[in-house]
Amino acid sequence: MELFALFYTAGGLLFRQPMQYVSKNGVLNVNITVEATDFVVDWLQLPRRSYDSQIPGPTWRIKAGDQINLRLVRITRPGGMMITMMQNDENMDQKLLYHWQVPQ
Repeated sequence: MELFALFYTAGGLLFRQPMQYVSKNGVLNVNITVEATDFVVDWLQLPRRSYDSQIPGPTWRIKAGDQINLRLVRITRPGGMMITMMQNDENMDQKLLYHWQVPQ
């Protein structure tokens, strides 16, 4: 049975199923941009992190033994909520590479 990709939340707002990244031939290559964004629910504006301009972030579909390669770009803005590893420069965009091997 296939799940619905769209449904309505209690507040009546449309919710989209998160984007999915699926491993292929034992490898999952993911590029994600994370940035601060204002998420509006009815009259309330909430500062949140978005992932490739989406809230919520993507779902990763992996299997035992897969290798994960993540390229993460963190975009910061002056006065924004994004916390960076370089505390002295709030305007610094960071490109970080991560590699994991999922245990068998």
